[in-house]
Amino acid sequence: MKWMLFLMVFLVLVSGCSKTQLAYSNKIDFDDVKTYQDKTIISGTIYKSSVTQNSKSMYPTIPVTSTILYTKDFSYSNLYVGDIIRFKVDYACDKTMVEATKEYGSETTLHRIVGKKQDTDGIYYKTKGDNQFFKDSCKVRLNDIEAVVVGVIY
Repeated sequence: MKWMLFLMVFLVLVSGCSKTQLAYSNKIDFDDVKTYQDKTIISGTIYKSSVTQNSKSMYPTIPVTSTILYTKDFSYSNLYVGDIIRFKVDYACDKTMVEATKEYGSETTLHRIVGKKQDTDGIYYKTKGDNQFFKDSCKVRLNDIEAVVVGVIY
């Protein structure tokens, strides 16, 4: 059980990342994870969980109806390329993506950060589903982000 949890968290940590940059490098320390026969405790922070939407945009990293562990404790300083975020999409920017998200019964999208840039309005992120060919068209600002994924329970 302990190794299975480690393997699952490890896969989320490294999938989709370049050789020089690891996602979640400062989200959960290995020493903070304690596994027991009937439970797992991650000390330091209380992480919330939810079942993912029925979209396959993050497959195979996050299969349909997996349970994600996430935190709402984040800022510009601890969001990195490779992190998976849950965010709202502006209807004016991409109405097709908003409508597709609602079709799956959700108000938010779960995609990976693939770029961090700055314009006259400040820092923004570019995102992409792991199972998609193209980056999302919208700029995702910090106030659009609702949560950062720290683990997946398969």
